[in-house]
Amino acid sequence: DAAPDIFASQIENRKIVLEEELISFQLSAKDDFGVREIGLEWRSVSSDTDGASTLLGEKPVTAGSPERRDIETVGTFSAKREGVAPQWLQIRAFTNDFLPNRERSYSPAFLVQIMSPQDHAKWLTDQFSRWFRGARESYEREQQLHENNLALRALSAEELDQPDSRRRLQDQASAETSNARRLEAVTQGGRELVGEATKNDEFDAEKLESWAEMVKALDEIAKNRMPPVADLLEKASSAPGGAASATSKDSTLPKNTPDDQTPAPIGQEPATPIANS
Repeated sequence: DAAPDIFASQIENRKIVLEEELISFQLSAKDDFGVREIGLEWRSVSSDTDGASTLLGEKPVTAGSPERRDIETVGTFSAKREGVAPQWLQIRAFTNDFLPNRERSYSPAFLVQIMSPQDHAKWLTDQFSRWFRGARESYEREQQLHENNLALRALSAEELDQPDSRRRLQDQASAETSNARRLEAVTQGGRELVGEATKNDEFDAEKLESWAEMVKALDEIAKNRMPPVADLLEKASSAPGGAASATSKDSTLPKNTPDDQTPAPIGQEPATPIANS
């Protein structure tokens, strides 16, 4: 009679959670002679170097029976509901079977930080400041690429057909593609921060709207301009010899795209925290 097996996965993989939010876990337990119960326990995380933790509480999630050898269920935890103050927690699932004096089996622990709305607002403001710096770097890089595109557009068809110009076109296409990927990642991070902020009523709605507008502006640059520009540059650089001379450069280099205009500013970084007093 082997010990039961317990598996757990966090349905939304998040480490920062507001105290009133629910954390959901997909739980699964197996035993050859029946699962007795499945539950959750939570422990405080010590700041000591030995990593010791203190049991704060536990609760049953579902009861089994000798006939139930395989159970799947969902367990939830809310710090506010369980009366747990904001802090770092380790949450794990447990199960046992019907063998007398059998010790529990445990899943790996999930580490989460429970935050009050005020601390959550401060944390998000700091995260957005870091995000803004990354977004600004990508935006400034895009301005440089824009100037390079204009310089390439100014070349004659004969000049574009030279080996050095073809290499410049290839480098420019690669740089556009790379910055598009970077902006896509930055934009995704911004969307996640905006989504996180909407869960906190302590945030000022006007400030939150300005965040969303910045993310939207970057998203439009990344999706609507750079991929087609990079494709056109790549085609121009790989055209057969003499192609640039035989056709107008305006047919091979980016034209009538948003790249013909300097990218619009993405906004100003908030100077103060956006949490309401």
